[in-house]
Amino acid sequence: MAVVKFDLWVKIIIELRNGTHNILKLSGLMDITYSHTFRVCKELEDLGFTKTRIEGRCREIELTESGSKVAKNLAEIMEEFNKDDNKKTKHKKMRMRKILR
Repeated sequence: MAVVKFDLWVKIIIELRNGTHNILKLSGLMDITYSHTFRVCKELEDLGFTKTRIEGRCREIELTESGSKVAKNLAEIMEEFNKDDNKKTKHKKMRMRKILR
């Protein structure tokens, strides 16, 4: 279960790097229910990675400064994973997977 939660955290943080979203849009992008998206966003807010702005009945989720730093680091890691160099890259990917567990 923890891996699934971490995976959602990463996906949401990466998506919010592109700008603010409301929970309904995020739930569609993540292909999970609204209530699950709400809970995950609340967890990210409790960790200090996101903040919520309420505009009428709509909740806009955006990254905090800390969340932006995490998103930048995650993007760099993902970019490194997507490189298809040589055996050294395979070794780096395996090491990074161990670190991220």
